[in-house]
Amino acid sequence: MKKGLEKPDIGDQRIDLLMGYDWKAHHQETNNLMGIFWDFIDRRPSIVAVFYSSMLSPADWGAIIHPKEGGGRTTSVSIMTRAGVKKMYHSWVIMRDEARYVDFFKKYNKDKA
Repeated sequence: MKKGLEKPDIGDQRIDLLMGYDWKAHHQETNNLMGIFWDFIDRRPSIVAVFYSSMLSPADWGAIIHPKEGGGRTTSVSIMTRAGVKKMYHSWVIMRDEARYVDFFKKYNKDKA
């Protein structure tokens, strides 16, 4: 694992280990997306934030990444660009009112507010 940290166990809260996040879709024409961000709270999977945007465009998505030959059951995906992630962030629906989460999202999205 990066930073020389130990891999967390199932049920361990991960917010203090995160460096970033993104959204993925099977095609670049996804223009309405609801994204759910979860973490373990009190050892149970819990929704921490929900984001939504109806303003996404093909420019908000990176190139299609195809699975490697013999790569198992993976499918092709496109990873959202930083501009798309910011669109989702700026139209968040709910967010856990806890400083570690709020600060993480603000820092990652360069939100000065």
